[in-house]
Amino acid sequence: MAGLREYIIVRLILTPAMVLILLTVVFLILRVLPGDPVRASVGPKVPEEYVQKIRHELGLDKPLYQQYIDYIVGLLHGDFGKSLITRRSFKEELLSRFAASLELALCSMLVAIPLGLSLGYLGATRRGSSLDHISRLLGVASYSIPVFWLGVILQLIFGIWLGIFPVTGGAPPSIKFRVPRITGMVMLDSLLSGDIEAFLITVKHMVLPSLTLGFVISGVINKVTRNAMLEVLSEDYVIAAKARGIPDFRIKIKYGLRNALIPILTIAGLQFALLMGGAVLTESTFSYSGLGTYMRDAVLSRDYTVVQAAVTLYAIIVAFVNLVVDIIYALLDPRIRY
Repeated sequence: MAGLREYIIVRLILTPAMVLILLTVVFLILRVLPGDPVRASVGPKVPEEYVQKIRHELGLDKPLYQQYIDYIVGLLHGDFGKSLITRRSFKEELLSRFAASLELALCSMLVAIPLGLSLGYLGATRRGSSLDHISRLLGVASYSIPVFWLGVILQLIFGIWLGIFPVTGGAPPSIKFRVPRITGMVMLDSLLSGDIEAFLITVKHMVLPSLTLGFVISGVINKVTRNAMLEVLSEDYVIAAKARGIPDFRIKIKYGLRNALIPILTIAGLQFALLMGGAVLTESTFSYSGLGTYMRDAVLSRDYTVVQAAVTLYAIIVAFVNLVVDIIYALLDPRIRY
């Protein structure tokens, strides 16, 4: 336990340093890009006096080092800055979009992980059989199909032809205003407040976008699971376990799947972090108000500070997910702690 405790402490110390490096890179990249972001956002016909006023309000007329200090201090106080266009703080909207993306990411992973693990496990343990061929075919199909095309097909079949699920994603506005804001995730908030009707309505709106993203991500998890399982099942200790008469199912689960979880966790963690950055195509297809559509709109409107805030939040998410995955690694494999 001492090794595990020291490992976690080291990771907790290193994570803030990694976040600071990521935030510094984001800050510098957005400021070395060519062009004037303020002028680009307000247009070429706006008087220069007005442009200078906006620069002063946003602190963009200060020296670079002072802008960096203000940027870091603001983040420590939970201030992500102000919009170039509206000049209002977008902290609340950014966090609400983050909660929506988190809800979609969690629901998608609830589809992707069981589906990918099951197909990969069946493919590895039934190698060469029809189940293996089906598993590999579904794996190739899942990460080859464009996500927006799959979303449109699901909308057409289940939303328009059959009329089972809504074609839009996320809770409708009437439900969002009705459910008390506790975590920001409408599905979870409706459960915590005891509003079962709102929960079921939200679930119906989440089914199609979650299935779309979950199926696409499951292909990567399927392939990694199959390859990792095949490698582990060919190890000497697995062959020795079979020779000792240990039941085949126990060998595959205890010795096979458990020891294959490290690469599976890696890819699952990376996919989750990518989803948290905003699944732009899926959110656009299902008119889902998450980080992806928020950043897309900011780029189209050339709102430089909104893009900076969204990328900053994404960098923090990646660092946090990386920390969680590292800790799970250590719990699964004691060798990683040393």
